[in-house]
Amino acid sequence: MVGEAATVAEALAAVRTLHPDLLLLDIFLPDGSGLDILRRLSLLNGIVISGRDGASRCRCRKGPRSSCDRG
Repeated sequence: MVGEAATVAEALAAVRTLHPDLLLLDIFLPDGSGLDILRRLSLLNGIVISGRDGASRCRCRKGPRSSCDRG
């Protein structure tokens, strides 16, 4: 693990500074969602999860073969 962020804005700043290979994102953030982060960073792959009760979990891949598997 190279970094941690609590908001979309913090995550975007951290990605620009730390250049991670993979993002593990929460779907529910105070200023948006993990999906918002993936949309704005089109070159990265990420895993979006939620610990919220009753929320569905989703694994997304950006790029030419985008997908979102809900489980």
